[in-house]
Amino acid sequence: MSHRLLEGFIKADSNNIPVVDIHMFSDYIKKDANFICPEIRCVKATRNGRESYGDSVIGYVQIKRTEKYCTIVAACCPEQSVRSKSYRVQVEVDLENSEIKSAICHDCVASAGGCKHSLAVLGWLHRESEKKSVTEVKAYWKKSKLSRVGSTIKFVEAKALYSKSKKSKDPVIRLRKSSPANSFYQEVVILLHHNHQDLNRHSTTISGNQSTNVNDFFVFLKSHMTKETCRVAELKTQDQSENKDWFRLKYCRITASKVYEASKCRTSDGSLTNTLFGASKLRDSKSMSRGRKLEPLVLKQVEIKTKMKFERCGIFLSSDHPVFGASPDGICSTHVLEIKCPLTAKTKLNYIESNGKIAEKVKSQIQLQMAFTGREMGFLCVADPDFENTENVEIILVPYDKEYVESLLQKSLQFWIDSIWPVLISI
Repeated sequence: MSHRLLEGFIKADSNNIPVVDIHMFSDYIKKDANFICPEIRCVKATRNGRESYGDSVIGYVQIKRTEKYCTIVAACCPEQSVRSKSYRVQVEVDLENSEIKSAICHDCVASAGGCKHSLAVLGWLHRESEKKSVTEVKAYWKKSKLSRVGSTIKFVEAKALYSKSKKSKDPVIRLRKSSPANSFYQEVVILLHHNHQDLNRHSTTISGNQSTNVNDFFVFLKSHMTKETCRVAELKTQDQSENKDWFRLKYCRITASKVYEASKCRTSDGSLTNTLFGASKLRDSKSMSRGRKLEPLVLKQVEIKTKMKFERCGIFLSSDHPVFGASPDGICSTHVLEIKCPLTAKTKLNYIESNGKIAEKVKSQIQLQMAFTGREMGFLCVADPDFENTENVEIILVPYDKEYVESLLQKSLQFWIDSIWPVLISI
């Protein structure tokens, strides 16, 4: 698509764009009703104005100035179809009062409700005006980076994504540096390195010979994940979702909440694989937020009813099953505890079926928790959908079933070998 200057406009550059500071940006978003509804507030507004998005989709910027006002028109490349017509975003700035008067996307069907393209241009204007150079003029009348994909930019070589550096003589450091960020390899190495474990043999076997045999990896893990190492991991992750190490140790592991899905999954590149590699929602759902809020209150009621005291715990790992993990909501010397907080009577059936039986997914979760903690009994505690008013909790005792767990682990391990391991060694 060809771009042309509108009447009265000139090509924009770093010398003629107006200053759009963070206060102007935030004031405009707060005043515009399109950007303060519950669905978009603080989530999409921040995401759409981010640098990694705006700087790649914006191009062919033109500007028109008067004594008091400045009009900016920018082409915003559609990220879903880079060959399609660009969206035209127009921003009006009151120079005298340092105020953004409007930001309108003329070609987007969502513009009536405040689309992301106008936010992207505002975010871009803010960043560019803040980093003006007194010695260099930067031109903005050019194709956006995204629109050049497939035309001037045909491909990106992998070697362009990293810089060459001398290899360390230390095999442990070399292995840590050669592993991808947040990789399962790296987390194991870091954890063991912090506990002063000798990794020379592993570095020689895995890093030196580049073994891609999954059984070699399991042998290494089983010989290096000591009981003490696993105990330290559990102690350091007792605040669970508030702890970054908890997420790191879950990376590429099948946890108790996912073991049932793994045992049934036949899709190697589906959502479960993505989840195990760290994919997650940008924010909690209403149900998840409520669950986090109610969990300590439900726990208190459970302790009153059972006359038992439960402690918080972290992620439990096992050298016998190194690619699995379990994080109960609570634990005592004899029992594990799993809390569920359904929003409605209908969603309660996801945990306790109409016939009173525990749903298979939840049963699998608690069984694996018992296996990894060495407990013979577990409690499933399902809060009443109206718990805020009733404080009722249904408590079901779950005995440990060794044969059930062994079958569950066998099926889930096969999924890990078929779906996770090939991706892990190819990163």
